[in-house]
Amino acid sequence: MRAKLLLKRSTADVAEDIKATMETWLPSQNQTVMQAMCERGRAKTYNTLAAAMFPDVRKEFHDAIGDFVRSKEGPVSSRRIRKVADNAWKQDIAADRRAREGSTAPYRGRPEVYDRDVVWAFADAIARAANRTHFAIGHHGDATLGDTGRKGGPLFRVLVAAVRWAMVAAWQSAAPLNAAPPVVKPEGILTTIKRTR
Repeated sequence: MRAKLLLKRSTADVAEDIKATMETWLPSQNQTVMQAMCERGRAKTYNTLAAAMFPDVRKEFHDAIGDFVRSKEGPVSSRRIRKVADNAWKQDIAADRRAREGSTAPYRGRPEVYDRDVVWAFADAIARAANRTHFAIGHHGDATLGDTGRKGGPLFRVLVAAVRWAMVAAWQSAAPLNAAPPVVKPEGILTTIKRTR
């Protein structure tokens, strides 16, 4: 990035500015970037391990949700009860955000792999470190994701590396024992960046 953009700042200074993003406050989530990433890691761990470790608690929870839904809506299908209970049991950070934003169906759609606010916090920090007014993925958009190994413009490549580093840092603090480190794909970061904030 320094060579391509002819930056005069040292690599260490640029890296420190980008790493400082981990302590950036995310007003939309009322926590720092690091806390948001660790929260996502803990939610993923909870969703994969809690049901297997506590099947009796899960069944009691399912039955209680079923009683509640039937008391509010009357006769309801088992499928509807199972769906409501599953959504209430799992921790879904993206669904919580969609609910805060006013979505009437926050559990619909694929779960987000990358937190939008976190990716944009890093994108903004990288743009500032490169003395740019805004973040840019490169001149060729989706074509930058070819098999060349150099995916995207210099800002985009630094963004992918920064998100990868941050996700591994959060994984080290919040992942269960023997869990594999997260895989960060440029395609997923590009999709997140292309969506509106």
